[in-house]
Amino acid sequence: MKRKVKKAVFIAGIITVTVVSFFSCTMEAETRTGSITLTVPASGDTGETRGPQSGRDYARVYLLFNREMFRLGSRSDYREFELSGNQRKVTVENIPAGGPYKLWLGIGQYISNGDFLAYDVRYYAESGDFTVIPDKDNYVRVDLLPSPFIKAQSILGRYVGGAAVVESLTPPIYAATRTNVYRGTFDAVPDPDTLTMTVHSQSFSGYMINSLTEGYRYTGGAPPACLYINTNRNVIVWNGVDSFDDTLMSNLGTINILRSLAYYDGSNVSFFFQRNGGLGGVDWDQAIPAQNVWVNVNYGRYFKGEIVHDFVVTGDAVYFATALGAFLVPQSLIDTYVAPAKVNLLRVASFFKVRQGKRELYIYALGYNGANTLYAGTEDGLWSINIPTMFSGGTPALVPGTEHNRIYMAESNGTYTAYASKTYLYIQDSGGNLVATYPFVAGLPGDVTSMDWEVNTLIISGTEGLVALPL
Repeated sequence: MKRKVKKAVFIAGIITVTVVSFFSCTMEAETRTGSITLTVPASGDTGETRGPQSGRDYARVYLLFNREMFRLGSRSDYREFELSGNQRKVTVENIPAGGPYKLWLGIGQYISNGDFLAYDVRYYAESGDFTVIPDKDNYVRVDLLPSPFIKAQSILGRYVGGAAVVESLTPPIYAATRTNVYRGTFDAVPDPDTLTMTVHSQSFSGYMINSLTEGYRYTGGAPPACLYINTNRNVIVWNGVDSFDDTLMSNLGTINILRSLAYYDGSNVSFFFQRNGGLGGVDWDQAIPAQNVWVNVNYGRYFKGEIVHDFVVTGDAVYFATALGAFLVPQSLIDTYVAPAKVNLLRVASFFKVRQGKRELYIYALGYNGANTLYAGTEDGLWSINIPTMFSGGTPALVPGTEHNRIYMAESNGTYTAYASKTYLYIQDSGGNLVATYPFVAGLPGDVTSMDWEVNTLIISGTEGLVALPL
């Protein structure tokens, strides 16, 4: 499939933000507030239109205060306004004086998607930091840009719990709502780019789908790649065409599987899963399957919420980020267990930490670049860890530009690494350079639920659909 480099096109639209402060005051005083007035230029004829549009533009205005979302609505973080005419003004009132603030603007249209209307962001803008000064008019200038994200129109606005790319399957891109699996392709030729997803006729009645991951089918020989459908009952193994197999974990009974991963080392498949309140897995012996030893750890009685935040599998180990800390379990130790032995996962684990001075940072997310680098998303930025030296004096390094941000998801294809906070998506190249930063108002599909790479196109699922970002 051909790929092309997309260059950001600046739209010749300028938004003037006028902040009128009503009271001479500071941020701390409850009565000291002001208003923000935006003049939004018409954008309907300044760029391409993707998908069926209703023809009416709607502006969504967001504010950040000290890098955190400043809630503007009683039920949402934004204020929404219908726009009309060439000069459209919107006013947001009762904004406390002070700062620093940052303003985001999304301009989109509502489209009909089955039984509901979905909001399709077409343009966005982000200001620099500014302060609402009491009794002053505060002006903020920003450029209006086209959204770089290509939306899957068939599931725009719908909850998509996970997406996965299985290159050996046709088509290679899969996404799942709670009850259905969609499959499709990203096509960069001809222009405009398209992300086409079609619901598959296979019924998953009786299951609630949590997420999707690439996996392997156990065949007794070299296992072919497949799709793992992680459900409220177990993991479903599916080749994307025929009827599915739900017997992979039958000996463990019914378990709510949130996510799973597998790795094939040429002889055995290592399979791990995240479950409600715990984790588990197995190292399949392809030659002697009766000797397979399953690990199934449930800490639900001791911890509230999910104990496992993230995990990745490499050729040598599996790495977990948990409420107990981050640790790895070497593949060589897992391979030594044969039935009827029982595995104490924490006893064979090696814990590792990320420190900022004397402060130990909480790890939420893990990513692997396919070589020697492990990425750790923490409460204060993304950190790179050199795997060969992580227990012999190596020190994790902060990725520049990510400080002061909680990173809760990371995904690498070796060429690029994508990582997300609650407010931004970052793209870093293999040299460690930050090549792109997008606020979520730019067209991300709500709260991000998963990311995967289809060559150098990032596939992102979220609470409001599925998008592709070609690089």
